[in-house]
Amino acid sequence: MKLVLALFSPLFIIHSVNAATFSLSTPKRDYLRYELVPLEAKIEWSPGEPVTGVVPVVKAYRGERLVQNSMGEFHLRYDDSSRAYTGGWPIPFNPELGEYRLEVTVPLQSNRFVLQNSVEIEVSGKTLPSIDTAICAMTIEAQTDLIENPVSNPLGGRWDWRNYLRWAELLCANTILYSVGWSVEGKVTSEEPWLSAGPGTFGKLAEEAQKNGFKFGGWIGSFLVWGKPELGLGYRYCWEYEDGKLRRNHHVSLSDEKRIKDIAKLARKIDADPNVDYVGFDYIRPGPGGFEMVNDFVDSLAINTPENWDSMSIHGRMRWLGRILWEKSDRAVCARWDWWRAHKSASVLARIIEVGQVEKPVWVFVLGWDKGHQHGQDPIMLSDAGASFCAVMLYESTAEEEKAMIGQWSRYLVGDEVNLMVGEAVDWILMGESKEPEAPQEFMIRLSGGIVGLSRDYSACGLFWHDLNRTHWGSLGPYSRIEWVNAGAAAFTRLRSKRGELPFRTRVITHDRWADVVIENVTDQVIEDLSVRFIQTPGVALRDKRIKTVRKIGKRGKVRVTYKLKPDNRSMVAFQFDWRGIRGVDFEYYPNPYRDEPFRAFESVHAGGDVLVISRRTDEALYIGRNLRKASYSCNRISYSGVPKNVVHKYRYLILVDADLSSRPNLRAEIMDCIREGGAVVFAACTGFDLTPTRSGPASSKIGSLAKGSFAVADHNALAAILKIMEQLN
Repeated sequence: MKLVLALFSPLFIIHSVNAATFSLSTPKRDYLRYELVPLEAKIEWSPGEPVTGVVPVVKAYRGERLVQNSMGEFHLRYDDSSRAYTGGWPIPFNPELGEYRLEVTVPLQSNRFVLQNSVEIEVSGKTLPSIDTAICAMTIEAQTDLIENPVSNPLGGRWDWRNYLRWAELLCANTILYSVGWSVEGKVTSEEPWLSAGPGTFGKLAEEAQKNGFKFGGWIGSFLVWGKPELGLGYRYCWEYEDGKLRRNHHVSLSDEKRIKDIAKLARKIDADPNVDYVGFDYIRPGPGGFEMVNDFVDSLAINTPENWDSMSIHGRMRWLGRILWEKSDRAVCARWDWWRAHKSASVLARIIEVGQVEKPVWVFVLGWDKGHQHGQDPIMLSDAGASFCAVMLYESTAEEEKAMIGQWSRYLVGDEVNLMVGEAVDWILMGESKEPEAPQEFMIRLSGGIVGLSRDYSACGLFWHDLNRTHWGSLGPYSRIEWVNAGAAAFTRLRSKRGELPFRTRVITHDRWADVVIENVTDQVIEDLSVRFIQTPGVALRDKRIKTVRKIGKRGKVRVTYKLKPDNRSMVAFQFDWRGIRGVDFEYYPNPYRDEPFRAFESVHAGGDVLVISRRTDEALYIGRNLRKASYSCNRISYSGVPKNVVHKYRYLILVDADLSSRPNLRAEIMDCIREGGAVVFAACTGFDLTPTRSGPASSKIGSLAKGSFAVADHNALAAILKIMEQLN
């Protein structure tokens, strides 16, 4: 304890400050990032005589640096039962790991004296399991019995529940995730709160999946109960607030012990199945509102409350908190509520895993809005609470909103804090009823954008295509099931390629009477007998062999396979590739929707892709982009002055036109890192870059090879040089 003389003023002092004692404690030293750090301060004038009526202030330090946050200043509050000041320090979202010092300052006698004490804690994160092979998951979301309600056979024939596996094969998936647990008021009981269809089906589906080489996971719709909250299941429901009124919704409160135990019991059953690889949880978050937990929120963070708090009813307290959040009248309280809900969600997940004795890898569905914070989730907190990977739902957003989402995530996650699995929903309406580009292509672009778009330095460990039942009973728009399946398979192929799991890379270039399939060997090994299979889609008439075999592709070589066909306007031309059981899918629509306007209107630069064009002038960028699209490269464009940090490594090629790099040392460093890691950089009429020789040859004014780790340079006549480079790319 430290005593500080803060200010002298003549006062009548009843107690001796020198005799005061001040002890500060927290239950343990080590904390994970989802935990609240409880603090208890005992301040006494003499033994048994507590100091009351003061406001202890909590500050956190990392070394000598004060930890800033948006949640305002934290205080401790006097608790009559313990005769101590209690409260907690919320570990900020995605904090630095390591040692922190929590300092509590207590002003005494009108701030004349100040008592100080501190405790040290260690903030750590759980080590996540390594995901060695990309998770390419097909989800099945259903409340009905899949055995009695089968799906079609993609190759024709009768409807059968085993056809779920045939669709997964066509999708090039390696994992099937199935919704096992749903509760519906009026259809289940308090003793048996789960629809029987899920638990009754998943065992057969899991066994069949394992027989066919798929990994299998079952998930629970945790705190969501369908139907009106009639209270027949014995649960406490969430309360939400809107425009001065409270109402109960059909989400069960995160504080409901019965629901936690019901979830844990089903999770234990799923975990015990020998054919199950993963156990999943959806709706591990508060429903809209969650204000029934107001007392816990206020007590744990020592929130300042109205003077008549003790006499307020629970509904009055809920209205008080709801009004603040609805009107956003107190930014600190709003920020604390976002943190506390995420902390509560993660704490409940940890409890379910513990009570259910779940030993297999766990995944959690996380909403994409504002890194999950908008709905009471945080992926890092959930990972520390026991999630092996987080399934980020990017759906239910427009293209513009998704661009903003990707920007939020990429600025939040730096590296490997979370194993990410990113998903999109098969839904024409959610794709904005897009026809240019075609909705399945928009789906593939959005899903592929999640591969590198959600973290600064790391790619996702998986993607999920949500879900097969939507292709049978959902909103497909004017597109066929096979087009939506091909879109998902192409995104899976891009994920595997990014993670280095495919020995080849492909492009499909469409014409009015034929299609070119470009296959590039990305390894130092010769590829022999790779098969190319045309996938029949509506509106495309094949006038060639369906399956062709590429006998040999040399090391780092490239071949072009031509198919004679006749596509209708707005037709998908798709192919499947197979080499020794390693499969991929690629497609392009005819005509290419980006042939004239090559840059997608709402494409996040963080999403990565084939080529990033960095150019001052729009006409130069359009010229380059159109040539890239002719060769079926994805491309993005940004002005030289607007290139954010930690982006260039997300692209295979960089094209810089008329850029002076002398004033951008960080960008120069990132470009050099890109070259060292095997990227190709094209400089056209650029200055301010040290063009030292690389292993592919010395720098020169000639157009160089775009082999691994090399770059091409053009000192003048930039557009002519770029045209030559386009020819090399093609």
